[in-house]
Amino acid sequence: MNELGVRAATFNDYLCNRFSVLEVEEPRESTDDTDTFSNSFQCQTGSSSVKGLGRGFKPVLNSVSNKTQKKTPDEQIPDEFFLRTLNMEREILMKIKVAPSHDKKSFISTNALLDCGANVIFVDKKWAMEQKLPLTPLRHPIPVFNVDGSKNSAGNVTHSVEVIIDYEGHRERVTAEVTDLGRNQIILGYTWLKKHNPEIDWSKGEVKMTRCPRSCHLLKEKSVFLRVLEKEEEEAAYHAYAIRASIEAPPKIEKTIEEMVPSAYHQYYGRF
Repeated sequence: MNELGVRAATFNDYLCNRFSVLEVEEPRESTDDTDTFSNSFQCQTGSSSVKGLGRGFKPVLNSVSNKTQKKTPDEQIPDEFFLRTLNMEREILMKIKVAPSHDKKSFISTNALLDCGANVIFVDKKWAMEQKLPLTPLRHPIPVFNVDGSKNSAGNVTHSVEVIIDYEGHRERVTAEVTDLGRNQIILGYTWLKKHNPEIDWSKGEVKMTRCPRSCHLLKEKSVFLRVLEKEEEEAAYHAYAIRASIEAPPKIEKTIEEMVPSAYHQYYGRF
């Protein structure tokens, strides 16, 4: 079978968490000399772009009506995941740091591959287990397909992992699907690219996070000045609270034995 250079097409919005399935028809005869394999590969945000089909192959995009009912949280989980199968002429690898969601200090340095042909964030299963990242089992296994429609050799996705990703001070908490990624440790797919819309210089291989949503800055590491300032404010607040407590507390009055013992028992002082 000819290798397909197909981008996993999307429909409507990521809120539905759905991607159109690419189906392959049986080969057809063609006399058109232009019907040849093309190595071009293109991804466009907000639209479906398919290039590079082998001879006799045609993608069929399953459409969904806009009148579909609102999905429950369980139904919003994708029915399937997509991974790319092509070796691009040039890849964008980001040097990132990863930490378990419950531990913001134990960061691990690694590389993340940007891939708009994958529809979500993926983490390599072997690497995750080596780093002892806590895996969470999914309620229902989810199949993984390559962009040519073939089922991924890694089998179904059965676990996910919640991690913190740090890229040049940009931090966020994400949930990634665990599968076999071969030589890659992490893949940042279309949903991540759509959310952050990073500036990418393909000629230099540079990625700048200049158009992120406000939520991305909530986990950003604080500067030394800000940490010192917050510590001083905390100490000043504690000192003010201690002073206020001492002022508002009633003074302690020490009583003599005569005052504490009823007068009827004063004759028994010697026994107290």
